Amino acid sequence: ARPAMGATRDDQVAFLASIQRDLNGIADTDRHCRRRAFEALTKRLFTGDGSKPPPSPVLLDAIASSVVPSVTRGLHDPVEKVRESCLGVLVLYVRNCGRVSAGDDADSNPKTRLTPVLKTLLPALVMKAGTSAEEEPSEEIRLAIVGLVGELIALAGDACSPYVDELVNILCTSVNDSYHEVKKKVHGAVDLLVKAVGGKNSTGQTHKSSLELHAGKILAAVLPDATHRHSAARVSCLSAVSSVVPFCTTSEIAELLTPGIRPMCHDRTVSVRKAFHEELARWMARKNDDASSTSTGHGNETENENENATDAAMVDADAVDTPTITTEAKCLVPTAKHLLPMLLTGVADEVPANSVNALLLVEAVGKANDEALRKRFGEKWMCENANDAESAIADEALLLLPHPFVDIDESSGRTTSHTPLPSNASRRLVRSLLPTLLPLAICETREWTSGRRNVGARLLATISIFARDAICASPLLPALIQCLENTVVDDDKDTAGRVLLCAKVIGAYSVDAKTSWIPLLVESITADGMKTGDSRRAASLVILASFIRGASQHTMDKQSTATLAKALAHQNVLTCDHAGVRAQTLAACVNLIKVSAKSLALLDETNVVGAVSHESKASASANLFRVLLQSRAHESPGSDGDGTGHGAISHQQNTAPGALPPKHVSPSARAMTALATACGFGSVDELYAKHARAALSSAKSECKQWRSPNPSQRAFCAFVLDAPVSVFADELSVVESVLDVFCKVSHQENDTTLRVAMLNTLDAAFEDDGQSGVGDGEKTVKINRGAALIGRTDSRAVALITKCVLPSLVWKAGATEASGRYAGVVCLGTMFRASIESTSGGDTSDTSSLTISRAAAFAVIKNETASLLPLIFSAMEEDYYPETRRAACYALRGVLATVGTQLSDENLRLVYPELTKRMDDSRDDVRVATAKCVKTFFESCVPPNGWDSTNALYFLKPFAVHMDDGNELVRDGVLNAVLAAALVKPDVVREVLTPALETHRCVGHVRTGLDACQ
Repeated sequence: ARPAMGATRDDQVAFLASIQRDLNGIADTDRHCRRRAFEALTKRLFTGDGSKPPPSPVLLDAIASSVVPSVTRGLHDPVEKVRESCLGVLVLYVRNCGRVSAGDDADSNPKTRLTPVLKTLLPALVMKAGTSAEEEPSEEIRLAIVGLVGELIALAGDACSPYVDELVNILCTSVNDSYHEVKKKVHGAVDLLVKAVGGKNSTGQTHKSSLELHAGKILAAVLPDATHRHSAARVSCLSAVSSVVPFCTTSEIAELLTPGIRPMCHDRTVSVRKAFHEELARWMARKNDDASSTSTGHGNETENENENATDAAMVDADAVDTPTITTEAKCLVPTAKHLLPMLLTGVADEVPANSVNALLLVEAVGKANDEALRKRFGEKWMCENANDAESAIADEALLLLPHPFVDIDESSGRTTSHTPLPSNASRRLVRSLLPTLLPLAICETREWTSGRRNVGARLLATISIFARDAICASPLLPALIQCLENTVVDDDKDTAGRVLLCAKVIGAYSVDAKTSWIPLLVESITADGMKTGDSRRAASLVILASFIRGASQHTMDKQSTATLAKALAHQNVLTCDHAGVRAQTLAACVNLIKVSAKSLALLDETNVVGAVSHESKASASANLFRVLLQSRAHESPGSDGDGTGHGAISHQQNTAPGALPPKHVSPSARAMTALATACGFGSVDELYAKHARAALSSAKSECKQWRSPNPSQRAFCAFVLDAPVSVFADELSVVESVLDVFCKVSHQENDTTLRVAMLNTLDAAFEDDGQSGVGDGEKTVKINRGAALIGRTDSRAVALITKCVLPSLVWKAGATEASGRYAGVVCLGTMFRASIESTSGGDTSDTSSLTISRAAAFAVIKNETASLLPLIFSAMEEDYYPETRRAACYALRGVLATVGTQLSDENLRLVYPELTKRMDDSRDDVRVATAKCVKTFFESCVPPNGWDSTNALYFLKPFAVHMDDGNELVRDGVLNAVLAAALVKPDVVREVLTPALETHRCVGHVRTGLDACQ
């Protein structure tokens, strides 16, 4: 092959003349001619043939001013293939001009030779891709143009410095392209431009000032790609931003970089977040080096808001003995104010490897800041301020710290048994920026997107771990607590969890809790309804419970415990029926008891059972006891009802409607046990005995104002059902107080729902299975709670029946009043249940086990004002609820079993007509209950041959008809009653059943009854 053409003047003229025809063909009207012209130019300029060799790079560079303008006209050709051919020529032109041939002399620099190309090519590229006036429709051509720009920058190097304006225009416009590959090419070109212009050339000169002028513009154009849907585009964007950051001013970092790059804090790709964290640390370290250097012009001006204030404090350490350093001066990393929050967010990354890496990067920035402080202020200041040995408070708080703060090796990032992070250096850095970090994190938690709120919550938690007790001393603590209360109700579980972690950490490190967060939270949870709603109060209690959960015996003294216990027992808290408030009050109370058990704050030398004083009523243990009692009351199935719901009128269950759940499944009962232990008592019984009088004294004083079910009433009922039986059996004043409250509240003037609630409680007390106690001699018996209230005292039994139960049996119109009658008659039946059970075997002589004695029951019957039997008869005819009729039959059965033969003939004549009527009831279960009552009637109340046979005949004759009832249960019940009657009135039974042999279908029952009369 012939050698390439040289670069003499004659060579240039000759070569231009040889390609002039092809250059003219670029403007031809025929598209095919234009395309052939570019193909001919490609062959003539770069490949050549045997007769026409290609020109040398030097010649190409020399004729660029003539060739390139003609070629670039093809960039605007309407035909896409022509534009592609044009770009192909330009790319080859740049590559050939930029390469070094073997025959070039030493002074022939490719970067210098590209200067004419840059001068002629860049204006055309700006017109094509540097403005939004003309938009290229082809993605491939747009990608090729950006690729050409990148290749031109890479080959030209620092020769691009005079053309930075044009290059920036092209890149900033092209980065808005919708094609992600174009964006990635632009990001790469930005990297190349920074390397070419920002570094030093062969002569040691730098052109960074031109980049500094355009850094803000580049950032504004590139940063939107930080949220691109393609992770590769986000990574390339991060790389481009990283190359530009060293040339940005502090104001540009604050106004452009920080808000633009922040979305990467919650990037969905793990690798992107890791690269982002590493770049953040690199930016801070690089800016720190720039700020420490003495040779710089740009960036040391007044744009840095903190720099002037910092410079005033940055004096030579040798010039003073003890330098005075402000909080702002403790941070000498200029960009930490803006970039450190995002790196701190990475410490809470959900990927363990990322969180460890971010923590180590924060440690590196902290060390860099400490090194800068040491250079500025000397070793003496560093020694004085670096003495931050772990105290007992910090040791306790370590148990709360999440990954990666515990046992992380700084060198390898693996878990070890070494001293945990964060170190003093990183904590010092975060504390110095606390006035900036806290407002930023609080603001983030208020964002409308869940991702941004989660970032803010993570930042809050991480800041609290680094800042420790400095947060409690910050004037921003009230705003922070308000932020925690607002954010803990977030729908995102992780966000709420981070907020709770923040509260726990602050509580763990607070040295003086009673003057920092306790007053703020106490005011928040005890505010009246005009200032705060139930949901907000519940949120405040969640935060309070977390603060207490994090606290230890070193941070919670007796005064703090007493203050919090008083707040939890505040009227506005205890009287709130909001489910969230109830649950969180219990949680806070449980946490407070746990902390107090360690600090011995609840121990009191005067905790003698039965001792009552004004101080004991107001003590922390008394307040906590009241809170737990209230919480125990809310565990009752009917605590939220009004007494008129379906639970009050449904069929009987195994447990009373007002009964409390068993203690082994009750969180409140378990907390009560813990409280007893924390107070130094041997058992819960002693705790109840200690606070019984105070609790009942409060109920006695408040019961006069009870008009409907309320928290105070529910607490009283919980005490009655939850207190150990020994309290009632041993303390006379306690029993008298309980009976006094029952009698005062159960009068008819009070609301029916209140009376129903009290009757349900009384019913549950008498239905209690009992607790072990000592009876006569050394025999161990079970003492029923209701029996303990009565205490074998007939006057108490009479008072309970006449003043508490019977008023609700008086008929009044309305469904609500009907529910009261049902509750009353059920309670009455439960009170006499022991009598039914003791006489079910036919033995009516032993009355020692009766809850209501025979004398007490007879006294009530004899009391004309009480009207026991007429009220039961009225309930047996209830129209609203058939369950009331059945329960009335059961109650009458109990009364008959208790009174027995002491019932007069007059009363017997009153009873049997009512039983006869009930045998005609429309419900089979009522007829079965009536038959059982008839059986008890003859077993207990009719002595052998002791009742008028005429009345017995009037009773049994219509009753025996039901021995032929269609329901087998009714037939069997009637037969059992007839058999009982045959034992005391055999002649009457024989007279009644003999005709039935001819009329009844079920003659088997008749024969059985007749056989019993023999």
